[in-house]
Amino acid sequence: MPGQSPVDDTPIRELRVTLPRDSTADALVTAGASVALGVVPLIGSALSTSFQSAVQAVSDREMKAWLARMAEVVDALAHLVNMPVEDVVGDGQFYQSLVRATRAAQETTDATKLTQLEAGVAHSGSWTQRPPVLERTLMKLLVQLEPEQVEVLELVRDPRGYALLHPELGETFSLRDVYQKVLGVAGPSSLEIIGRQLNDLYLSGVMRAGFGPDFVPLQDDSREFALTELGVQLVEYCAPVRMTP
Repeated sequence: MPGQSPVDDTPIRELRVTLPRDSTADALVTAGASVALGVVPLIGSALSTSFQSAVQAVSDREMKAWLARMAEVVDALAHLVNMPVEDVVGDGQFYQSLVRATRAAQETTDATKLTQLEAGVAHSGSWTQRPPVLERTLMKLLVQLEPEQVEVLELVRDPRGYALLHPELGETFSLRDVYQKVLGVAGPSSLEIIGRQLNDLYLSGVMRAGFGPDFVPLQDDSREFALTELGVQLVEYCAPVRMTP
């Protein structure tokens, strides 16, 4: 259902399927590394081969872990919607989300980003009765936004819940405090980074204008209007899926 995923309270069950991987991106990375190293006169073929092997090893390891996570999601959905695994993967709406998330997963090792992508896949599929264009838009946003930006949306959506998870913030805190104390964005360029990320959220259509680093979510009466409807949908789309044995 729109705004409410049927997967939220469903236990993840026995792993039953391993999805095929697309190695095109890996091949391009390896080829690109080979060409780049080949134009440097002092780097020999042995180093080039070693570098390519290292890149491939990391890619293989990360993709194997990602596909294992996706297999668990698919298996849980198959039980939830009472469909064969093949039909879940074959659902056009679900498959598009799975492919886009998998491509994004190939480009990151950030645990928070991977968890957000996993949640998006788990909340996808025609059985959610979400319009396909909305689901495509949500996955596109989830792929494009930084994990910190998604966390800001979650914070603004439920500041009290966020405060309970992060007591180090104290009774009142600003977005700048969240970036510095929780997200680890500090230093001379921190304000520019925060400002840029908030501006990107505005330009993406998920957060309204006028909310800067000094915005205090627990005190500002306008916090209820900080997110657009699309922003609210995105927070619900990538809400963590409870995983139990």
